[in-house]
Amino acid sequence: MLYTDVVGFLNGSMNIQRVSAAEAKRKIEEEGWVLLDVRSMPEYADAHAPGAYNVPFLHKTPNGMLPNQDFAR
Repeated sequence: MLYTDVVGFLNGSMNIQRVSAAEAKRKIEEEGWVLLDVRSMPEYADAHAPGAYNVPFLHKTPNGMLPNQDFAR
């Protein structure tokens, strides 16, 4: 899924568009779209798509996954 409206995602009025991996690649290459990887930092470090930016929605802690307080900044 691609979130075409990050502000809408954050305030709950999401604008989500489902696209194939090939279509996402095309949009990134031809239309300047950016891929945000919202997985935890360790998951991102393990493997991620080339050119993706990591903005973790949750942080992995000894007590489990906790919300990233900086996500909405």
